[in-house]
Amino acid sequence: HEDHMPLRRALAQHAAGKILCFGSGIGTEGIIAAEMGKDVTFYDLDSLIYKFLQFRVALRDLKNVTFITGELHEQRLGGRIVYSHPSFAVYDTIISIDVLEHLEHPQEVLNFLGSHLTREGEFLVSAPFYELEYFGHLPQNRFLDIDLMMRRARIRNYRKEVLSSSEAIGMYPGMLKRSIVYCVDALPLHDRIKHRLLFMGGSMRKRVFG
Repeated sequence: HEDHMPLRRALAQHAAGKILCFGSGIGTEGIIAAEMGKDVTFYDLDSLIYKFLQFRVALRDLKNVTFITGELHEQRLGGRIVYSHPSFAVYDTIISIDVLEHLEHPQEVLNFLGSHLTREGEFLVSAPFYELEYFGHLPQNRFLDIDLMMRRARIRNYRKEVLSSSEAIGMYPGMLKRSIVYCVDALPLHDRIKHRLLFMGGSMRKRVFG
């Protein structure tokens, strides 16, 4: 969405090494990263949106892009759900923006993704579990804690704040408020309130990825 372009650009600029966009949608941040010469893999279920992503990549003649699709394979081992997929590699950066809140087993998917992240790799995430007014957000996920989920998945390096720089504030003054609210949605409630008040009071720090 155009309203989120400052966020998408910040994600693309920050992402390093071998990048996986999990639940890529139309893939804007991944395309921007690929245009910067970065190695990008897109994963999503096969759909019209995924085909549109492939069209966008072909239109730009990007060669440093890999596509993965197909359902994750689910196994039940000793009462636990374990996911796998034969095409996933190991990545230095995983980007997952507004995906986990749609999943029936988000913790188990995070466990799977954590197993495909390098030891020093970084997970860039937005997961507005509490926003039930949006289509496809599952009510059973409403009170999930992303910090606890990351610890359970043994993902040490992750970012759930993505604030645009002062240059972006100047370029996108009308869009920025929504972008900031969007990118702090994964924070606990008291932090979300604090960040909204900071913005509304006119105090904005020059900060990208904390």
